[in-house]
Amino acid sequence: MTPSPKMKKQETRQTKADWEVSFGPSTHLGDGTRGTAAAGPTTYLRLLRSNCVLSESAPKKKLKLTCPLPLQKANDQIGWTPFHWKLFVLNGFGYAVDSLLALVQSVTNTGAFRELASPSTYRNAGTISLYVGLLIGAVFWGFGADIIGRKVAFNVTLLITALATIVSGASPTMASWGFFVALSAFGAGGNLVLDPTVFLEFLPSNKQWTVTALALWWGFGQALTGFIAWGFLTQDRWNCAAGQTCNWSNNPGWRYVSFTAGAFVLLASVARVTVMRLKETPKYLLSVGRDADLVRNYQQLAQRYGRECSLTEEKLAACGKMKNAGQDRHTLKFVLNELVDHVRGLFVTRKMALSTTMVWMSWTLIGLAYPLFYVFLP
Repeated sequence: MTPSPKMKKQETRQTKADWEVSFGPSTHLGDGTRGTAAAGPTTYLRLLRSNCVLSESAPKKKLKLTCPLPLQKANDQIGWTPFHWKLFVLNGFGYAVDSLLALVQSVTNTGAFRELASPSTYRNAGTISLYVGLLIGAVFWGFGADIIGRKVAFNVTLLITALATIVSGASPTMASWGFFVALSAFGAGGNLVLDPTVFLEFLPSNKQWTVTALALWWGFGQALTGFIAWGFLTQDRWNCAAGQTCNWSNNPGWRYVSFTAGAFVLLASVARVTVMRLKETPKYLLSVGRDADLVRNYQQLAQRYGRECSLTEEKLAACGKMKNAGQDRHTLKFVLNELVDHVRGLFVTRKMALSTTMVWMSWTLIGLAYPLFYVFLP
C-alpha cells in the first residue's frame, strides 16, 4: 500500500529536529531560534531548550512535544549516584531550616517579649516579622536566582539565615530582634524555594519522587528545635518569670536557643560549600548560553561515577539558541523582561493556567492557616 501524501507529511513532521513542537510548521525567528507559525490566538512562550520548546508563540490549546529531552536523557543515563545522596541530605537541610526557624521564633517569643518589649509593643510582632521575611525572601530569591545564578543563591541564602539567627539572639531592642528575625526568614524563604528546584534539575526520571521525600526533613527541623528549647527554656536559672524585671543575666534562655539554632544552620551552610561543592545548575547554564560548561559538568559527573553520558555541545546546538543568551543580566530592563516571561509561562495553556491557579490557591490557604493559628487564636 502506497502511503498517502497526508501520511508522508505526518511522518516527516515526526522526524524533524528534536526541538520541534508537533502543532504547526516550523519557522526561523530571525535570531537563530526556531518556533511555530501556527494560526489563531497566540501567547508568548519561552521555555528552556532542555524542555525542547523554543517557540516564540504557541496556540493556547495544547502543547504536544515530540522530541527527546537532552538534559533529562543525560540525567537518566547517569542515574542515581552518591552525588544525589549528598544533594538529598544538604538540600533537606533547607527544609529543616525553614521548619526550625518558624519554631525557634515561636519558642523564643515569650522570653524576648518579656525582656525587650514596652507596654505598647504588639505581642505577635515577632511572628509578623517572620512571615514578612519569608514572603519577601521567596519572591526575591525565586526570581533573583535566575539572574545571579542558582549556585550563588543556593549557598548564600542559608548563610544569611545562619548569621541573622545568631545575631537575633544578641538583640538589645525589640526592633532589632524583629529585624533580624525577618532577615533570617528572608534567607530561609529563598532557600526553601531553591532546594527542590536545584535538586530536581539533577534527578533521573525514576527518582523524581525524592523531591517529595525532602519533606521528611521538615520534621527533623521541628524535632531539633524542640530538643534545643527543652535544654534551655526549662531551666529556671536561664528564664525569668512573669512580673520580674528581665535582662540578659536572668533571662538568657531564649538567646541561647537562637545561638544554638543559628550555629546548626551555619554548620549546614558550611557543609554545602565544603562537602557538596555544587557547580552551577544545568538549566541556568542553558539560559545564559554556557553550553560548554554544562556539557563539561555532566561529563565530569559521569566519569567520576563510571556512568555513560552522551550529552554533547552539538546536540544542544541542534536545539537552537536561547533568546536571551549573552545579554547583560544585571540591567533593570532584563530583570523586568525576565519577570514578565516567567509569569506568562505559567499561563501559556489552559491546563497550565489551571495548574498554576490551583497551586497558588493551595499555598495561599496554607499561608492563611499558619498565622491564623499561631497569631490570632488565643
